[in-house]
Amino acid sequence: MEAQLTKNGSRYLITWDNGVEAHVSRIKENPERIKCEIALTLNGQLLTRSSPVVTSESGKDSLIRKLQRRRPKEDWGIDHEILIEQMCALIIDTYREGELPVFLNNTPDDDSMTWRIENLLPESQPTLLFADGGSGKSMLACLFAVCVDQGVINTELGITVEPGRALFLDWETSAEEIAKRVKGIMRGMDIQGNTGIVYRRCSQPLISEVDRILDLCDEHSIDLIVCDSLGLATGGALEEADATLQFFNALRMIGRTSLVVSHINKAGSNFGSVYANNSARMAWSADGSKNEDASVNIAMFHKKANNVAKQSPIGWHIQFDEDQRSIIFTRRDIFDTDAAKELSVPALMMSILKENDTWTSKEKLTEMVAAYKDV
Repeated sequence: MEAQLTKNGSRYLITWDNGVEAHVSRIKENPERIKCEIALTLNGQLLTRSSPVVTSESGKDSLIRKLQRRRPKEDWGIDHEILIEQMCALIIDTYREGELPVFLNNTPDDDSMTWRIENLLPESQPTLLFADGGSGKSMLACLFAVCVDQGVINTELGITVEPGRALFLDWETSAEEIAKRVKGIMRGMDIQGNTGIVYRRCSQPLISEVDRILDLCDEHSIDLIVCDSLGLATGGALEEADATLQFFNALRMIGRTSLVVSHINKAGSNFGSVYANNSARMAWSADGSKNEDASVNIAMFHKKANNVAKQSPIGWHIQFDEDQRSIIFTRRDIFDTDAAKELSVPALMMSILKENDTWTSKEKLTEMVAAYKDV
């Protein structure tokens, strides 16, 4: 009577050839004990549902006695003691095994970066996008989710993606609001058909729901996770190092490409613990400004990356067509937005020279750059 274990997301399925199955979930170790929820079935019929401490002899004995009462060994020929011992050993060994070690000598030293969205979201890594409230950062997150979901390659927008399934984890708005944005963006891009984006409203810190999110990712074959926003996803403890580290540890456990939306502080930097910026493998800041026609300009500036060159600033223009219920994104030169002053001096000089058809003296050019920089 050998047991076989299969992992499905955060869950384990243990089977025996006598028709018994153990459905194991919510596995937790604290501090030296491993506890989990177990549903034992026989030929598809529930025997018992329990939450034993599988590292405890008393926990195992209690479960064995319960099974013996419901399906006596002498009537069913099932040795419950062997079954439970095998089950608990498999749960303990599999859970504590974690990631298998690898020999670095056998690991390819390819230094090329792989992307979910080229030059924006590195594959299988967390990317941080932080901006002030109302700047359009959540709308950008919806755009990126749509592009991955629909496999968009748009030269006008400068977007090339690796297609996949997207999961939107929302601590701030509602399914109706995100659906409205997603469908409006699809209309603006003239995309027909349905969205495949999976939405989940969240109220608990991500670390508290990591098992459920892992199961969702496994169930729906998720490739990209959008977390909006970091402050609430840490339980409102964004300034605490422990809460921030737990959030990024949860993302690591889930193991997908992620876009984490966050807010800025008074200094214009990412709000909260320095570990948020340190834990992200790429970070962008966004600066949004509204126009008189209710359209929005957004400027994105690359703040951090690992193993990749610094990316050029990216400008976006968002036009809302209320009649067609469309949200239309176009690329815009940073120089044509209110964030032009954030450009480097050489970049400003190049933009000024491009805009002026006539020759500009050195003194005039210096004066114009100074005006943008407010100096």
